[in-house]
Amino acid sequence: SIEGSSDEGGFTVLIAGCLALDRAGPIASAHPAVARSLVLNRGDHAELTIRFDDGKHPAFQVVAEGTTLYVTIQDV
Repeated sequence: SIEGSSDEGGFTVLIAGCLALDRAGPIASAHPAVARSLVLNRGDHAELTIRFDDGKHPAFQVVAEGTTLYVTIQDV
């Protein structure tokens, strides 16, 4: 299962029962509105955190399909 929370500066997604195999750093490198992106494996779940640059609040969507997590962030 996944659950998430967001605030003015970004969002965090918890993925229960799964651990991440890939890094999240490339998200920040690829998107100009993302200041920081990281994924942490916490034993029994993974935690994805995305923080936006100050003053930027793009729309976003996070969808899980099987073992893949899709993160879509609007261009700003």
